[in-house]
Amino acid sequence: MAIGLKTVWTLRIAPRHQSTVHGLTTRMNSNTEAYPRPIEGVQAISRRKTRGRCEPQSQLPNIYVLSGFTYGKHKEFVDAAIDLGRSIVERKLHLVYGGGNQGLSKLVSEAAFIRGSQVLGIIPRALKPLGSLSDSSTGEELVVSGMQERITKMLNHADAFIFLPGDLATLEALITLASWVHLHIHQKPISLLNVNNFYDGFIAFLNHAIKNYFIPSNAKKLFICAHTANELLDLLQAYKIGARPLDLCVGESK
Repeated sequence: MAIGLKTVWTLRIAPRHQSTVHGLTTRMNSNTEAYPRPIEGVQAISRRKTRGRCEPQSQLPNIYVLSGFTYGKHKEFVDAAIDLGRSIVERKLHLVYGGGNQGLSKLVSEAAFIRGSQVLGIIPRALKPLGSLSDSSTGEELVVSGMQERITKMLNHADAFIFLPGDLATLEALITLASWVHLHIHQKPISLLNVNNFYDGFIAFLNHAIKNYFIPSNAKKLFICAHTANELLDLLQAYKIGARPLDLCVGESK
């Protein structure tokens, strides 16, 4: 039953159907439950009681995780994605991610979903013809018109952002979200899970651009950085801009 401008979270993997709400196509499983997290422009489709779902206990209950659609070269990337999914559940948080069923995105979403987290995947319509990216997305799937709309929806659905190792689309989202902070579009925390020192190059670029006066020196304060999921979530849940300088993440081995 409809309960106003609130989201619906898919709870079990089951045959799906499509529904269009306010111009957005959502793919829902047959077993769903509505939860009272307000999200603009999306109405609840159905409501059923289901056991085992966790309720958020954080001031930042909805964590948007961005990552690549491959597994990467090193086992540490795989382990970090699974560990992040588990940690999200342990802290009773909700997961939002880029949709699809490949690579690190698949691992983090499945690790969270099977342990009780509510999961929402936001995927651009252009990726729909790719089949495996969308046919078995974990949790609820929200289809948007393109990459820019996905980033906009990210702001509506998320309280904080975590970047795992990823591809060019991941980097695009990272740069866009950071630039929007400077434009005062949002003030939500942006964090880097610097697995295997993956983001050292990005941090080096920031330092280089700052030294050459192309980026203001306070840009590094926009990001929270850590090498493990639990450490990063600790920093997010005690959120303060610039809580940990990015330079502390460079070159560490954990």
